[in-house]
Amino acid sequence: MAGGGAGGGSTYGPTGPEPWAHGGAGGGLVGQRGFSQIYSWTGRGGTQTAGGDGGTGNYNAGQAGSALQGGSVTGNPYGGAGGGGYFGGGAGSYGGPSPYSMAGGGGGSGFVANTIILGETFTGMGFRPPFTNDPDFPKTGSTYTTHSYGGVDNAPGGDGFVVIYY
Repeated sequence: MAGGGAGGGSTYGPTGPEPWAHGGAGGGLVGQRGFSQIYSWTGRGGTQTAGGDGGTGNYNAGQAGSALQGGSVTGNPYGGAGGGGYFGGGAGSYGGPSPYSMAGGGGGSGFVANTIILGETFTGMGFRPPFTNDPDFPKTGSTYTTHSYGGVDNAPGGDGFVVIYY
């Protein structure tokens, strides 16, 4: 079993109602894609068979994720790194000039071996992991700010997690 880690947020994102530069949530068969004003510059989520592709910004591209680890950021390290997982998410990239954009990294995928009876892995939506209203979901204070959440601007993504009932 593996819980997918969330992608990191980029160095800076424009203000507004949208999570422009957040990382993607981790977990599920495919981790969630990062965020950016320019879709192709985001890191993609890891899958069950391969790491997510890195973003394709024209100033520096993000590296792809691989087995158990997320992609890293090279050159101008403004994009968010990919989250680790069964297969890690790709790193976000940086590009410009119209507009300048720094993209979040993709989340890593979760994994449940076929030897586990009644095992499930769930995907979140955007930068939010699944089941955040579940009382068993780990949280910090009264807000859900830790596990599998995509990183906000200039912040790492949350760790992956696994819930086991027996």
